[in-house]
Amino acid sequence: MRRNVVITLACIFLFSLATPLNEAFATGKMGNTHCNCHGAASSVTFALTGHPPEYTPGSIYTLTLEISGSQPTTSGGFSFIVNRGSLSNPGPNVEINLGANKATHTDNNSRSWTFDWTAPSQGTGAIDFNAYGLLGNGNSLDTGDSWNTQTWNSLETPPTSNEQPTASNVIISPSTARSTDDLALTYDYADPDGDPQSGTIIEWYKNGSREVSLSGMTVSNTLTVKDEVWFARVFPSDGTAL
Repeated sequence: MRRNVVITLACIFLFSLATPLNEAFATGKMGNTHCNCHGAASSVTFALTGHPPEYTPGSIYTLTLEISGSQPTTSGGFSFIVNRGSLSNPGPNVEINLGANKATHTDNNSRSWTFDWTAPSQGTGAIDFNAYGLLGNGNSLDTGDSWNTQTWNSLETPPTSNEQPTASNVIISPSTARSTDDLALTYDYADPDGDPQSGTIIEWYKNGSREVSLSGMTVSNTLTVKDEVWFARVFPSDGTAL
């Protein structure tokens, strides 16, 4: 069998519990992209460990986000957004949204947070990880705090090889067909790499000539006549050119 190749926002962080500061959130808020009510962005150092410069599709990576700076307290908060793949397994003081693409803190007493990221399927391409962090200074006001943003990227690891899939046990039923019977094709698909079937071609032949209008798994009895000879060919594909 040959293989068919297919080219184929308001501020979200509150680090003292003085009131009223309704636009700030000691327990975080999903999807934050700035913290302007605390003033202009200032010095905050980010570290994201476990982040793969190149990811393997479908793999799970444990990420740890840490922020640091010169603020005298230990209070901190974050918002984290990834554009592809999914977040899961939140560590202490971490909440993940239902869409599994955003995470934030659940209290303001940490400066390090852990969660998992599952890489997307093959062919997705580059990933952006965006972090927004704030360090509180403990003055019970929204002044004098430090906040900043940082982005990391991860490229998809290209496949190094691709094994050819196979089609076996190719059968046309019923085995003794009448002109009133529909013809049904079945076969077993297998791929050494575990790749799903994509782009497989099926060809039907009547009396040695290809019926170019037919490419599915069945042939209607309205297209057959007594004493005709029918057979089919299957060209399995996983949709990958390598």
